[in-house]
Amino acid sequence: MEESIAQQQARIYRVATLAAGIFVHLIACWIVLSIGSMTLSIMEFIGLASLSAAGFLVLISLISVEWNLTLEDPDMSLAQMLWAVIVVIMTSHFVTDLKAAVVLLGLAMVVIGANRLNRKEQIVFAIYSLALYLMSLAVLSQAQSLSTITEIVVMIAFAMVLVCGPMLHRFEISMMENILLGKTENSVMPWTRLKSWP
Repeated sequence: MEESIAQQQARIYRVATLAAGIFVHLIACWIVLSIGSMTLSIMEFIGLASLSAAGFLVLISLISVEWNLTLEDPDMSLAQMLWAVIVVIMTSHFVTDLKAAVVLLGLAMVVIGANRLNRKEQIVFAIYSLALYLMSLAVLSQAQSLSTITEIVVMIAFAMVLVCGPMLHRFEISMMENILLGKTENSVMPWTRLKSWP
C-alpha cells in the first residue's frame, strides 16, 4: 500500500515537473508577446496558458483519484508528452518572429520527459509531433507567406531534437549506469579476495 502511494506521488511529481518545463516555455512566449512578435492579445494568451495548465491539472487529478491504475501504462507518459507538445505547437503557431527559438525551447522542455517512453511510444510521439507541426505550417501558409528555407531548417531541427534527444539521454544514462556498476564491482572485489584468502 505504501509503495503504491509512493508510486502515485512520483507520478504526480513527474507531471508537475513537465508542467514546470512548459511554464518556462510560456514565460518565453510571454516575452515574445511583450515585444509584439505574437498575433495574440494579452487576454488570448492568458486563455491559452490557462488551457495549458488545465490539461496538466486534469492529468494530476486522474492520478490523484487512481484512475490511471486501470490503464496499461499507469504513468500515462505518452499522454503527458502529447499534451505538452500540443501546447508547444499551439503557442508557437501564433509567433511571428523568433519562432525557431520558441519551438525548440519548448521542445527541449518536452524531450526531457520523453526518455520515459518506450521505443514504440517514442515513434508515435515523433510522428504525432511532426504531423502537428506540419498541420500548423499548412494553416499558416494559407494566411501568410512563409520563408520556405527557414521553415525547412526549423522542421529538420525539430525532427532531430525529437529523435536524437531521447536517444542521447538514454545513452548518457547507460554510460552512467556502466560507470556506477564498474565502481560497485571494484569495491566488492577486495572483499572477495579477502574471503578467498587461505
